[in-house]
Amino acid sequence: LLMAEALNDANELTKAFDTYTHLAYQYELPADKKLNGANAGYAAVVLAQTLIERSENSGVNGGIDNANKQLWQNRFIDQSLAFADNYSEDPRAVNVMSVSAERLLQSSRQPEAVLAATRVTNWQPQASASLRRTAWLVLGQSEFDLLNYVGSEQAYEQALLLTSKASPERGSLVDRRAASVYKHACLSYI
Repeated sequence: LLMAEALNDANELTKAFDTYTHLAYQYELPADKKLNGANAGYAAVVLAQTLIERSENSGVNGGIDNANKQLWQNRFIDQSLAFADNYSEDPRAVNVMSVSAERLLQSSRQPEAVLAATRVTNWQPQASASLRRTAWLVLGQSEFDLLNYVGSEQAYEQALLLTSKASPERGSLVDRRAASVYKHACLSYI
């Protein structure tokens, strides 16, 4: 862990990332050192996010280096899922899983987004209302994209239950739920 932190401090970020992931997932840690593994796994997630942000600013005249950004986006998702799988008892795990569900949806990986978001909705102990709402929104859009309009409607209904009646987003959610109902009805009619 100290070596990974030293590499990070020396701006050897790719080497630091590799060292963090090795410690978190490949190195046999005794029970009293498990916290080091969790901290290393979380540091890998944070470092992947840092490298995504750097790739956005690394192109010519501050443009986006899309290949590098996509590489680190995929690594971010992979590390987030690995962290949540291996350290689910860590209080940071559900937040990491929620962000990975959003990123999977943004990356047009809807089947994986459904799985990640479902894990957040079923997390024990229960995730915060905000994280559950985000997960239901990811589920709603992913299911809609996958033409599962019943699943989409149900997800948007759950998101509405977690949305304040005064929220400006409420109208949009009602519209999305209605679109799911309409699409389902159209498929049933055909």
